[in-house]
Amino acid sequence: MRSDGNNITPREAKYVVFEHTADIGLEIRGVALDDFFRNAAEGMFYIIFGKEVMSLTNPRMECKTAKFNLTAQTGEDLLISWLNELLFRYATEKIVPLNFECIIHEATEKGGDWQVTAKIYYRQFIPKKDVVAMDIKAATYHDLKIRKIGDNYTARIIFDV
Repeated sequence: MRSDGNNITPREAKYVVFEHTADIGLEIRGVALDDFFRNAAEGMFYIIFGKEVMSLTNPRMECKTAKFNLTAQTGEDLLISWLNELLFRYATEKIVPLNFECIIHEATEKGGDWQVTAKIYYRQFIPKKDVVAMDIKAATYHDLKIRKIGDNYTARIIFDV
């Protein structure tokens, strides 16, 4: 079991990677939905690169930004859309996300959709420098359920590799 590398226990970790048959999973935690979604993205790219995404840059490297919004009917739908949007940008635009800002808006009891307003900081993928530890095809709905336990959010997500 790998954690986010901060020498903290799995209970305190932002995410924990686990094996799942022919796929791989991620247990995500966050003290707020914004943190939870950011931790999910960081964990997914930790799986892809085998290290923290912030370690993939240096202060002199040019960093770009991209903004986007996503909507979905449920929190689980929004999480899948968020992660698959990041995977799509990584695969098609050849980017390495370095940091994530996201604001999550929950649907209210009166209805409406869940929304994420996102800003990602990234750099271009450098083939001779960036080593891919594992390719991820997609985030899946397999046994996905976002739970609120006390003040924290948690979920286990399976990635198709």
